[in-house]
Amino acid sequence: MKLYYLPGSCSLVPHTALYWTGAEHEAFETPRDYLKSPEYLVKNPNGSVPTLEDGDFTIVQNIGILTYLDSKFPEAELFGAKDNLQQRAQAYRWLAYANSDLHKQFPPFFSVPGYIDGDEELHQRVKDSAAKGIINTLSIAEAHLKDREYLIDQICIADIYLFAVLRWCKLVKISTDSLPNLEAYYHRVAAFEPLQKAMLREDIKA
Repeated sequence: MKLYYLPGSCSLVPHTALYWTGAEHEAFETPRDYLKSPEYLVKNPNGSVPTLEDGDFTIVQNIGILTYLDSKFPEAELFGAKDNLQQRAQAYRWLAYANSDLHKQFPPFFSVPGYIDGDEELHQRVKDSAAKGIINTLSIAEAHLKDREYLIDQICIADIYLFAVLRWCKLVKISTDSLPNLEAYYHRVAAFEPLQKAMLREDIKA
């Protein structure tokens, strides 16, 4: 298998999953200009990462890739115990929370929206508003983790996605000091060996 990734992006999640499952794979750090090349757009019309190739099969989007890996390597229990339907449903719920509710709020920090048009003051106001929304959304996980080590009864792939989002908070200086449960959780998840291997390969740190 071959994974196309950008260091520290959401492709860290399937990258971790590949180490977690023990799958033989190649991880290709994708140059940003290559993302929009005709060659890559055939693989991923969105011009984004992650993209996973398995022989002549190509799958994009985290949900698709992670579901594929979970089905191919059920013994890894990426979404929790394979015989526990409710636990797996909760893992998917939290994956959607990280992938949709949280991830979509970060674009103002990683790119300049077209409507900003060089107005730095407006851009800062947009980022301040986004930061408040992110903290508000994170408060849901903060409350959930009050008496828990992980999002479900064992570590699951949703924990890796939430870790990635929390790492972005640190990169863009969004303080999570008001979320002590998540602070402890972040360091707990960071110690997970497959995640450490993926971060080492991507040359990033928690």
